Amino acid sequence: MDFQGLLVIDLNAVSLLASGGVIGALIASLIAWTREYYKTEHQFRLDVRRNRIEAFSKLSTDYLLLASALAEFHKWTSKDSKDKVKFYFICKFFFYYSKIAEDAGGFEFENRQSEDVMTSLVGGIFNVFKDFDYDVFSDMIDLVTSPDGKIIRYNKFKTKIDTSLFSDFVSKIIKNKNNYSELIKYSNWLEQIMLFEINTGFRLWYNEKPTIEVEEPLKKYLIENQYERYIHRLVLSDKGRIKKFFYTKGNYF
Repeated sequence: MDFQGLLVIDLNAVSLLASGGVIGALIASLIAWTREYYKTEHQFRLDVRRNRIEAFSKLSTDYLLLASALAEFHKWTSKDSKDKVKFYFICKFFFYYSKIAEDAGGFEFENRQSEDVMTSLVGGIFNVFKDFDYDVFSDMIDLVTSPDGKIIRYNKFKTKIDTSLFSDFVSKIIKNKNNYSELIKYSNWLEQIMLFEINTGFRLWYNEKPTIEVEEPLKKYLIENQYERYIHRLVLSDKGRIKKFFYTKGNYF
């Protein structure tokens, strides 16, 4: 019997088994590392989502109150003799926006572009007041703020109104057709989108999909400001999978 040849065969077999064992161990380690990596990443994403949901939940009341202030402002825009009421609700808007900015640094929603769009619309409202000194915003906030930091009611607000500031509001905003129409436009869009995003955030709670009517001027504004993709989100919010599948750029169902 050729023992030398048999020894070589045995050594080759051992070598192959050893190599196979190393490769197998490496593969097993790689699989284990991959599983752990994706498990950690998945947990990280869940934590981020949970934190954003918690932030949204905490701020949702202020979002609703901000939208409510704008809605009340619109209700009185058709009444020429209610300038103090209009002033009151615009002051409330600045109060709630300031509170949101201080508490969270700005808007927090599940969609990044919605935050950008709303910040842009708020910028449009601030721009309407471009002829005012910057500290006027602090003054308007103070007018509706009680000593304990809460909103005061209109009957108390009337007694606190700064005559000079209110006079400027009437002359530079209400009686200026361009500024007044801009204020109505931006505040109306902000209110609509705010309510849409709030309802989107609570869609699982209510088991309802929010809807919004996207007017042509709003579409034009979003396109001009490079938010065309956000139009898709608004228009397709309550559409089924088939319509979403066949949706094409510029074809708004």
